[in-house]
Amino acid sequence: MPKEVTATSLLLTSGSQDLLKCKDVWIGDTSATQHSTFSSIWGRNQRTCNVLMKGQIGEATTNVTLIYFSVELQDVSGKQYGRVIFKDVQVKPKFNNNLGGITKLLKNGFHSTGDSNGLYVVRY
Repeated sequence: MPKEVTATSLLLTSGSQDLLKCKDVWIGDTSATQHSTFSSIWGRNQRTCNVLMKGQIGEATTNVTLIYFSVELQDVSGKQYGRVIFKDVQVKPKFNNNLGGITKLLKNGFHSTGDSNGLYVVRY
């Protein structure tokens, strides 16, 4: 595995659903094109802007709250991997979890690698 790891995966175990709703737990989501959260606590640089959204019924402009988060990365065993800043995180109270968009990271110069033990997002 490369030396500089900038994100990690969470191994889910029985009873972990409560853990996933914690404000300081972020889930690496391979299908998320945007970082998102249900809480602005610990975020910085909050602002509201209009965003063009595309969906099954067409295009629409909506107001979204965007914020920056500095996230300390560690796996469920407590092993630390450093810190990453998630920029332009969408804040919507109706969201259930904090999602770190893996696709967004890949578009911004990160790379994915993995094996049977997990998926890693790294910057070389």
